[in-house]
Amino acid sequence: KTVKQEDLVNGATAITTEREKVNAVVKELIDARVDKFKDLKDPSEFKGNKNDLAKGIKDLQGFTAAEREKVDAVVKELIDARVDKFKDLKEPAEFKGTKADLAAGVKVLVGEKQKVDAVVKELKDAKVETKELEKDPAAGVKALAADRDATRTALAGANGILDAVVKALVDAKHLPAGAKREDAPRGVTNLIVTADHPVVKALSQVGNDLGAMGGKAGGQIMKELDVRARLAAVATDNLRLQGELSQRWKPEQLLPVWRQLLSERGNKENLDKALEDVRRVMNAGPNPEAECVKGLADRNQGKFGDARKAMEAVRAAKVADPEKVPAWKTTAETVHKELTDPLAYYLPAIRSAQAVKDYDRAVALTNEALAVFDKEGFPRGNAALLALRSVLRLEQLRATTKDKLDADALKDIAADAEAAIGGGEKIEGNYAAGRILESIGDLVKAEAAYREAMTAHKEADEKSFMADHPACDPTGNRYRKALGDVLLEQVRTGVVAPPAPKEEPKTEKTVDRRFRDDANFVPAVYRKDRPAKVVTVAERKEYVYTAPPMMVWIHGCPGVYAVPVLMLDPAAVADVEGKEKPANPKLDEIITLADKMIDDFKNKRDPKGWEGYLLKGQALAEKGEWNKGLMNYVEGMKHADPERAKGLSWVIENHPAFKRPDPIKPPDPLQAEGFYARGLRYYFERRYEEAEKEFLEAFKYNDQDARYQYFLGLSRLNQKGKRDLAMEDFRQAARLEQQDKPAPAAVSVALEKIQGPQRRLLNEIRDKAMRDALSKD
Repeated sequence: KTVKQEDLVNGATAITTEREKVNAVVKELIDARVDKFKDLKDPSEFKGNKNDLAKGIKDLQGFTAAEREKVDAVVKELIDARVDKFKDLKEPAEFKGTKADLAAGVKVLVGEKQKVDAVVKELKDAKVETKELEKDPAAGVKALAADRDATRTALAGANGILDAVVKALVDAKHLPAGAKREDAPRGVTNLIVTADHPVVKALSQVGNDLGAMGGKAGGQIMKELDVRARLAAVATDNLRLQGELSQRWKPEQLLPVWRQLLSERGNKENLDKALEDVRRVMNAGPNPEAECVKGLADRNQGKFGDARKAMEAVRAAKVADPEKVPAWKTTAETVHKELTDPLAYYLPAIRSAQAVKDYDRAVALTNEALAVFDKEGFPRGNAALLALRSVLRLEQLRATTKDKLDADALKDIAADAEAAIGGGEKIEGNYAAGRILESIGDLVKAEAAYREAMTAHKEADEKSFMADHPACDPTGNRYRKALGDVLLEQVRTGVVAPPAPKEEPKTEKTVDRRFRDDANFVPAVYRKDRPAKVVTVAERKEYVYTAPPMMVWIHGCPGVYAVPVLMLDPAAVADVEGKEKPANPKLDEIITLADKMIDDFKNKRDPKGWEGYLLKGQALAEKGEWNKGLMNYVEGMKHADPERAKGLSWVIENHPAFKRPDPIKPPDPLQAEGFYARGLRYYFERRYEEAEKEFLEAFKYNDQDARYQYFLGLSRLNQKGKRDLAMEDFRQAARLEQQDKPAPAAVSVALEKIQGPQRRLLNEIRDKAMRDALSKD
């Protein structure tokens, strides 16, 4: 009751200040992970008393009086070592950190010590002689650098003198132009030395310089260039210099080097040296790595049989640890495979060269492969390679000459194909024969050869196909494409007349539906003397046709649409766009072959199966299905040349002309009228999409009627996004109208119900077409 209000305020302020100080201390203890504080997340969680706080502070400092001397000693070491957080201290007493700070400093110091020890070890390994090396490694490094510089200087001087020696030997014609330093002993061998000869003096200087380096080279040269010994040797039997400048490696140590160098095919350099080392090693006893090097040398010299035997011996050699296969054994396995299986190296390499049209390399590789896989040891592989060489030589000849090929020019090439067939390779052999026959224009025999190849491919054993026919296409698409190409050429050139089509009676159901609202309406055909009788299409030649009035629905109400009278002769119909091409079963066969290729491509069985699109596109075009043909051909071009085909594909896919079906040949105006009538009904019922489909069908059966295309355009004009298509339809329709297909009066009657903006648009297009026609006249 006697406490004043201001005393309470002052007391509360003091408590708050004290609490803030406590919180700051507690935060330090939490951050330092001191026991009883390390599990706290926030200073506000501390519920202890002053004793707990004091104990925590003592633990934080962590140094007792007894420990302080040791701490000071450690801190002094850290100060002397210029470790971070200690390098700025002048004496240990200034250190006010924690045990954690001390531990971090010691860790840094240990790391630095390890680095120094590593440097000292390297210096000792280099045999650097420096007093108190461990205490002063920097001096060792300095000494090592000095030795290195001295060595470089001596070596540079020796190289300079040796270059001068080589030059003198070249000038004296004792060495060829371009000789190198290592050729100096050979040059000296060809030199008749005298005691005062300048070259001898120069080489003596080289020996002295190299001797100063502490190696064997100087002594060896001095020994080899001893003047008296040299004069005695020349006087007796003119012996050559013995040894080399310096030989640091033993023959067995050089075997891995020779193996790497000779693994490169055709490398014939240093063969003598490699074989000399092999001989030295094998004199001491069998050595599989030396045998491997010998096999590589034999292969590179064209001794394929010897190489094959050598690699077989190496493969049979046992190794100490089967889990650690030595490199020489792996090399032997690889080379043995290449010398016993054409698919291991030769055929892939030949096909790669063929793909880039490097026929010279492809033929050279094939000739080498034929030497490897001789007829006696590898009859199947030899026959396959003969067939392949026949094709390659043909392609090589066609790439280098523009003259027309004849049988005489291809005589040797044909001999390879015949030998291949005689050797049992009937697939690739007949394919090669077909290519040759096709080149000289004998398409009939070429077709027969390709069919033989396909038959042989079909009869081949699938399980052992690649072993029996290593050069063949396992999918058979190479032979399908060849047959398709030659069949297509026959169709185009008319070399082979298509077989007469079998006459089969055609039955056509035609029903009198004059007054039916039927989506499948087909106009009836009436006989002249009995108009009510329905006749078949096969009877059309005997009759004059009239299409009767038909009931259609217009805006939901019945109406009558009168089809103009048609006086048609089937022969005349066929001549609307030229005479109908007779059915050719070869085109259907080509499409079947192409579909198989495309299927293999889609199912990833043949990466080149896309060529089926190109073949199919051409066959469809020959059948008159131009749009489908072009689309297929462009699809093939996307894979053959994606960059160029991209733009072409976009143009074709978006061109209005390709939004229509291919018209049938010959046209069928009666069928077309039926689709036209249904289209009109859907159009006036505002079912524009359905109307468009019907008008497209009408166009398909007769593309020579302007009315169909006008209404096709109108149905598209009323659909969003199809205005461009509609305008193209109108232009085509106006062109036909100017050709009286049908006459403008008939077109005007058909468009009578079209009024408003659409009619004005049509009139503008029709008028422009008429003006253009008049201006041409």
